[in-house]
Amino acid sequence: MAATQIKLAQAPFNIPSADAVLRTSDNVDFYVHKVILSIASPFFNDLFSLIQPSINSDAKVIEEPIIISEDSQTLDSLLRLCYPVDDPVITDISLLGCVLEAAIKYQMGEAEKLVKVSMQPFVVTHPLQIYAIACRLKVEELAKVAAQSWKSQRGSVLNTANFSSTTGGASYVPEMAHITCGAYSRLIRYIRSSLPLANFSPFSQPETNSHGGTHEVIDDPVPSIRPELPLQDADLVIRTPDGTNFLAHKLILNLSSADSILESLHDPPEFVDGLPVVHVDIEGQVLNEILHLLYPLNHTEYEDMSMIWAILVAARRYKLSGVLGAMRRRLLNLASSRPLPVYFLSAEFGWTDVAQAAAKYSIGPDLELEYTSEMEYGSAEAYYRLLKFNHACRSSIEKIVAQHTPDTYLGQWKTTGWASLMGPKHLLTTLLSPIVENELTIARSALKCPNPSIHGRYYDDECYDTIPPDYTISIEEIVKKSESLETEIKNELHKHMIRDTSDVPWLGEASDLMKSDVLD
Repeated sequence: MAATQIKLAQAPFNIPSADAVLRTSDNVDFYVHKVILSIASPFFNDLFSLIQPSINSDAKVIEEPIIISEDSQTLDSLLRLCYPVDDPVITDISLLGCVLEAAIKYQMGEAEKLVKVSMQPFVVTHPLQIYAIACRLKVEELAKVAAQSWKSQRGSVLNTANFSSTTGGASYVPEMAHITCGAYSRLIRYIRSSLPLANFSPFSQPETNSHGGTHEVIDDPVPSIRPELPLQDADLVIRTPDGTNFLAHKLILNLSSADSILESLHDPPEFVDGLPVVHVDIEGQVLNEILHLLYPLNHTEYEDMSMIWAILVAARRYKLSGVLGAMRRRLLNLASSRPLPVYFLSAEFGWTDVAQAAAKYSIGPDLELEYTSEMEYGSAEAYYRLLKFNHACRSSIEKIVAQHTPDTYLGQWKTTGWASLMGPKHLLTTLLSPIVENELTIARSALKCPNPSIHGRYYDDECYDTIPPDYTISIEEIVKKSESLETEIKNELHKHMIRDTSDVPWLGEASDLMKSDVLD
């Protein structure tokens, strides 16, 4: 295998008087002066104080290169902001973001200020990209002014047939794949609100609303009475960070694919009451729930999403496949009742089928205003795809319903019927309303009501029909029309979902779930 070729950086980072070398991710060596970096960066000052060069001659000693994760273009720009040379002119937004990230990482305060100044023109010309960079790096003030700039340019556009013209569709750029759904959601709601900039924060979590995307915080998510673990003949102690000890059996851990926990045993091991101790970085309450899932017991049907998330994080860290499988099944069962939390958790863990199921149940009149705390876990790209999917399905449904009922009553249906729209069997309770209203409208228009004359108490005789028309409403006909509307909507959704799988959240190829009759 050929040796990696190391390149030398351009001047002034190639001069012999340097006393340290920084090697970038693309294998470029920068010869730098410790004194300059120590003044510009507390990080490097501390780092150089830890490195003690060997003294073998009077010649200047350069230690082994310090490997850094930045590429040469980023480091070159960053160092020029620290050295007594001309500041670099950076016209690439992506590079500006990388340099700002490095300046923050290495605690180069002056370089950070200079980069932010260089970003100001882009706040006007590319506010969404700047917002994405600022949110990713937790630079709140920069994110706020970028959001304000976009709001002044964009305004709020509602009820558009084109998703790219909606607030959510227009307010997304690919750079937002690296920020949370929550930061993207807060930008959308800020644009649509009259909230002053002083009260807006891209990082604060709003109160959870009372709609489909909410979840209750349960103080005691586990039942007060539950089976105890069979701890006879335990041969292991599992200790949590707070010092709580849990007894367990090595055999159960091995059989439950939880043997990765045993890898944390010290060599030589620590003992308590003659049992070896393994330390885990799992909160006590979470570990308790995980152990109950590992043992052959009746398992808790969790409703608290914060507990499910904590279990998922711990199970992923310790590769507990059995626990992950149990939580995946639990989320699938909760998809219809808690679609938004389930969608975001499933998307974060790459469970496509669960995310698909939850996405179907999330269809609603205005998903842009929904919020759930699980939005803080995943990428904004997941939320963007969900909004796009929701808009496409909603537009198809509204188009069909509009063909069967006047717009006046369609508006009422849109606010009251969404909850049962994706129900497991029938939509009749949802769809009867617009059909009945339509029939009543026809009936009312067929009858003439007496109108008061200009004389007040007296009525004009011509206001009355001598023989009112005989108009009856057939319940059987209403049900038939509603069933027809239901079938038409389901058929259109099936066609839309299978045809546009590239736009459906977390879909690649059409899966078995999409091929099944999930709407029936």
